Amino acid sequence: MTATSAPADVPLHTLLNQVIRARSELARERHANHGPAALDSARAQMVRSLEAYTGALTNRHLPVPYALRDELRTQRGASR
Repeated sequence: MTATSAPADVPLHTLLNQVIRARSELARERHANHGPAALDSARAQMVRSLEAYTGALTNRHLPVPYALRDELRTQRGASR
């Protein structure tokens, strides 16, 4: 299962944990100076995790917090 193709039966807490892990990895890569490729990879994982979580919220007819929506927009913009 990839983060962007999370089935409807994946619990929200599992998807949220993926977001939290992706945030931690992105922060590590920012400070580790492993180069742009590593940072791009971490950011791409962050975007996938956020998309999966916000998509699951939407599919369950739950509100997507503005902060998550903004974070996803920011990470998508930084990925280009």
